[in-house]
Amino acid sequence: MSLASLFLIAVGFAVSALLGYFVTTFLVPPKSARALAWAFAPAVGAGASSLIFFVFRRPIFTVEIALLTLFALGFLARSMLFREPAPPISWRLSLFGLVLSGAVALAVYGLLLRADRMPHGDWDAWAIWNTHARFLYRGGRTWSDGIPYTWDAWAIWNTHARFLHRGGRTWSDGIPYTVHGDYPLLTPSLTARLWRYAGEEAPEAGALLGIMFALSGVAVLLATLSQLRDIQLALLMALVLIGTPYYLERGVSQYADVPLAVFTISTIALICLHLEREPDRFGPLVLAGFTAGCAGWTKNEGLLFILATCIVLLLPVFRNPAVTFRRFAAFSLGLLLPLAVISYFKLAIAPPYDLIEDLRYQETIQRITSIDRHAVILKSLARSAWFFGAWAMQPIIPLFALIALRGAGRRVFRSQGGFAGLLILGIVLAGYYAVYLITPIPLQVHLDSSLNRLLIHLWPSFLLVLSLMARSKSLSGSCSDTPGEGGQREFNSC
Repeated sequence: MSLASLFLIAVGFAVSALLGYFVTTFLVPPKSARALAWAFAPAVGAGASSLIFFVFRRPIFTVEIALLTLFALGFLARSMLFREPAPPISWRLSLFGLVLSGAVALAVYGLLLRADRMPHGDWDAWAIWNTHARFLYRGGRTWSDGIPYTWDAWAIWNTHARFLHRGGRTWSDGIPYTVHGDYPLLTPSLTARLWRYAGEEAPEAGALLGIMFALSGVAVLLATLSQLRDIQLALLMALVLIGTPYYLERGVSQYADVPLAVFTISTIALICLHLEREPDRFGPLVLAGFTAGCAGWTKNEGLLFILATCIVLLLPVFRNPAVTFRRFAAFSLGLLLPLAVISYFKLAIAPPYDLIEDLRYQETIQRITSIDRHAVILKSLARSAWFFGAWAMQPIIPLFALIALRGAGRRVFRSQGGFAGLLILGIVLAGYYAVYLITPIPLQVHLDSSLNRLLIHLWPSFLLVLSLMARSKSLSGSCSDTPGEGGQREFNSC
């Protein structure tokens, strides 16, 4: 890849991040740190850019520049009309901050080396995502016809990106003929968009996207815990996430599992910020609806996440119906646009979902009632959870020990945000269990090929929810039962 292409790809990243920043600053609580908006900006901007590319494709530059100009003017007008004193910024780094900075630098260096060695990504990227990207990039009026017949980065995502990038009005005609043509197109459309910026099918674009998403997950975890707990705990959990080998490897290999994990933690984090920081403001829930929709636009598993989040938001309806419906309405408002795009793709372009299409009633009942099948799933789940992450030494027990040492006050256990996040993850995990229970694919083959990747979807959010169980530690070193006390002050002190 030439320096000119690299520069143009960097411009594409910058435009997307600015779009995400402006959207986030309009919706997140004003009490939150500005760094919080920047933490969510890459993921939010990526979701918005993907939808823009899918809907408009050819005039994306005009649309993105127009939106960027409009948002910038709105941001300036808001700043002039509602002047807020800028929070003091401290450049003093703690020991944890220095260690995290070094870990990020080492991770980025290693990921760039991996991207240079395998610019096309691993099997998923070759077979699915990049194949779909080629449909989007190259295809004409019939671009979607090839989608149902493509394998993951090469056979799925990068192939789909090429259809999006090369295609004219017929780009969708090829999508049905690709591997997993029913997979949504967030990752392929982002790859094709960067190709459009570069003016060529730069294979490194997908790898750079994977690195961006992997680091975004770390940023969201760090910024959210800095707000809701304290900077020491936030830095520690960020180190755990960026030190997870499997998480980084899946990201740079251009699998869609890491982007889905980032949209998952972004949604749960925004819900927690709403419930624990400013429950009377619904902007974070609107943004949470958008990021949940982007999860559904990333992989089919994201649709289960949308359902789980909706169920949890509606659970208090019998206790407090008025507030519950207002919250759900705000969430639905943000969900509306990505859900509309997903519906159009599923109904007009994508082939039927293969797992559902191959189900037979009698066989499904036999699978559900098979004790041996339940035992195999539970055994595989326990084994995968214990060995998850490709760590040299598993951090799970030390993490739980840390939370126990920190202590968990009664107020923390009554935390709506942490409880909501825990319920969402529980429902998603139960959904994954149900899919394995009824899958027509040979069970052990299905488990071995996908279970670790499904756990990646939940890992960053698990670290967030686990941390919310701990008491907040004030700057003086004492622990507080009140979530988020001094969050802004502590975040700036890192």
